[in-house]
This record gives sequence, structure tokens and C-alpha cells, in this order.
Amino acid sequence: TKNPFIDWNDPQTFNRLYSSLVRKTHGSTLDLISTGYKEAENFVDGIKFYFQHLLNNLSIFGVIVPFVGIYESFSLNKSFGVSLLFSWLLSCIYFIYKANMPPNPHSFAILEAHFLLPNVIVYLWLILGVIKLMKKHRNSKYLLLLFFFILVGYNFSKNIKVLNKRKNFYAYDYTINILRTVPKNSIVVLKEDVQIFSMWYRKFVDKVRPDIYVIAAGLSGSEWYKKMCYNYFSYNNLPQIFITSVQQLETLKDFIEENFSLGYKTFFTPDVEVPKLQGFKLSSFGLLIGYFTQSVPENIMFLINNIYVFRDKYVYDLSWEFFSSDIIEDYCKAFGRI
Repeated sequence: TKNPFIDWNDPQTFNRLYSSLVRKTHGSTLDLISTGYKEAENFVDGIKFYFQHLLNNLSIFGVIVPFVGIYESFSLNKSFGVSLLFSWLLSCIYFIYKANMPPNPHSFAILEAHFLLPNVIVYLWLILGVIKLMKKHRNSKYLLLLFFFILVGYNFSKNIKVLNKRKNFYAYDYTINILRTVPKNSIVVLKEDVQIFSMWYRKFVDKVRPDIYVIAAGLSGSEWYKKMCYNYFSYNNLPQIFITSVQQLETLKDFIEENFSLGYKTFFTPDVEVPKLQGFKLSSFGLLIGYFTQSVPENIMFLINNIYVFRDKYVYDLSWEFFSSDIIEDYCKAFGRI
């Protein structure tokens, strides 16, 4: 695709593609969080978490039956059985070893999102196991089939409440509130995955507010990211802004001053650490914080009380998964600054 909206790490050469695949920019691991730990320090915790994940989703019977499926896969074809087992060991055991994620909700939320591939293999073993049991117990095959349908129904009813995202508007409303906060010709800098990917969706898919620029703080110093942004601006006939790293004090000052001279104010979401800069006043502005050359309106609670959208309860510990809590945390930080 020519000029893709998201051209991650610009993988147009084999070396760059390989670098992306093995995550060289992230210490050749799943996330930079793991770089603070010794190799394999969190391996046992990761394995325990994976099997607890299977137990929660498949129940004890759904964990046992795949072992029958493993035996059946080797009975059908040894090469087939070996390839499935090797694929699972590589995508699960080796992956967890390399990821080395510490046992906390944030890390495990990132890790769990990558269990899709090994789970596909487990489900294949589960199907093979069910078929094997039905063949072995032909007289009871309909009873076995009924039992597994009941098991699936039980798991569905048990997990649907927490897995159903139909009424989860935390991330979407977060983007609405940001877009309602910033004035025309503004730059919004975000850092964490949930926040930046949500805003990218609104910009690149929904194509809202072409007068607003979204900058990823962690990528702002990367040449491939600058190239991607400038290509996007040119392709969509948008005015160019100045992009440089916003995570270092010297270059952050250049970023603010250069874009201010171009007529753009810069705002930051609460997940970004923002230092004070000489010549600029750092002020809260609803959910955001920004650099100003003069005082901003004091009644910013009007944004929160009258303009912002809040659907569902904004209680940090109420959500079962980390990503919604991550959004709620940003609101907590913003309220704490006011």
C-alpha cells in the first residue's frame, strides 16, 4: 500500500522488517517493562498465568480434553502432531520466556492479548479430543456431545458479562472529550497504547478534526515516525508541523516553540510526563495540560461538568481489565491537577 496511515518502523527493507519482527527497538522482548528483570525471572509466573487463563475460559474439562487431542494428533499423523506441538511450544512457552513480563495487571494484560495464536492450537486439540472421545464411546457419543454443548453454554454465560464490550465506551468517550477540549490548530501529545491507538482510530478512520494533530510521545524522536507523519500530511494536503522528540527537555522546548510560531498550541494527555519550560505557563485545561504564554480561563470545570461525555461508572477498580482502568486513571490525574 502506498503511503499507509500507520507505517510502523518503515519495513520496506528486509533488515527493517526483521528488526520489527524481533522487536529490536523494544529490547527484543514484548515490552520494555521486562528489561528491568533478569532473563526468565518471571517465566514461572507467566506460565501459571497462561494456564489460569485457559482454566478461566475453558474450565477444568476444557483443559484436560486437549491432552487427548494431542495424543490423537500424533495418531493421525506423526508430522502433524509434531508440527502442532512445536508451534504451541514456540508461540506459548518460548514466547512467555522471551516476554518475561512481571506479575502485575498491566503486564499480564499486555501478555494475555498475545495468547490468541497458542489458543488456536489448544482449540484444535480440544476438537480432536472431543472427536476421539466420541469415537471411543460410540454408545454415549450424543451424551458426550450434549455435555460439551452444556459446557460451552456454561462458559459463555459465565464470561459474557466481563467479555462483552458492547457498552464499554471508556476509550471512545475519552477521544470525544479530548477533541471537545482542544481549540482549532492544536497538537495533542499522547504516550500510552490505549490512548494513542484510540486517537489514531478517530483521526485515520473516522477522519475527525483535520485541524488537530496527534503525536505519539514515545515515537516522536524516531526518523521513521517523522517520515510517516510528513507523508501523511502531504498526502492529505495538511499543513506541516514541526516534529522532534518530546521526551527530552531540550528538544521538547524546540517542539513547543517551533509549533507555537506556526500557530499551533500543544496539549498533553495525563499519561505524558510534562516538565515546566521557561517562557511558557503550564496549565491544566480540562482533561489535558498545555503550554500557554498567558493565563487560561479559570473555569475549566465547565468542560468536565457540561461538555464532557461520561458513560458508565468511572471507578478504577470496578473494571475487570486493565485497559479501561488505564483510561479512568487519566481522569483521576486530570482531576488531581485542577
